[in-house]
Amino acid sequence: MTAAPVQYAEQTAFWEKKRDKRKPDHPAVRAFAQPKVELISNLLNVTNQTRILDVGCGTGFFTYYWAQKTPHVVGLDFSQEMLQKNENPNCVRGKAEALPFKDESFDLVFCSNLLHHVEDPVHVVKEMARVSKHHVVLSEPNARNPFMNLFSRMVKEENGALKFDPGYVQSIAHNAGLREIYLGEHGSVVPNRTPGWMIPLVKPLNRPIDRGFYIVYVGDRLATVEY
Repeated sequence: MTAAPVQYAEQTAFWEKKRDKRKPDHPAVRAFAQPKVELISNLLNVTNQTRILDVGCGTGFFTYYWAQKTPHVVGLDFSQEMLQKNENPNCVRGKAEALPFKDESFDLVFCSNLLHHVEDPVHVVKEMARVSKHHVVLSEPNARNPFMNLFSRMVKEENGALKFDPGYVQSIAHNAGLREIYLGEHGSVVPNRTPGWMIPLVKPLNRPIDRGFYIVYVGDRLATVEY
């Protein structure tokens, strides 16, 4: 059974709460984010000239690793509490539903663990496509993974993830006008919960793997789509 989605006001209150978050260079965060960044970078030939927008960047788990690829990285989040902990100097406060950027401002627009928190994920992905010149990348918890499914049931603000399987992410991207380049299940690390001592044990699984913890979708925008 899929729970009712948490409304915007509740999500805002949840993400503005002060809480301890691991630093991006924590071993668990590195094991969570870096392999996905490498996968995407290799697929899309990311260089030090690539302009990247990290939507829903939070405290910078991915912003940190994208910035190791290119200095042209901008992070966006609606939570001031989160942004205060993000060390990237190029961060702005804003909503994913109305990105404060001109059309085709970036080469790659990326989000991780964002869409299951919003009321209209197709609209958000259309906004991401609008400000992208080329590529849009989506990563979400995988409801096909038993651990992630259980976690999504236990935390009210994460209930929206219960419908996020690869097919659902694929349908969001398709309805937003994207053309698929890659779709896969990936990883075995939860950045804020996996103990550091476990990383060497699960590292062999921290790759594309059936029923992995997360879904990764890589697509490009179709020039014929009107936004």
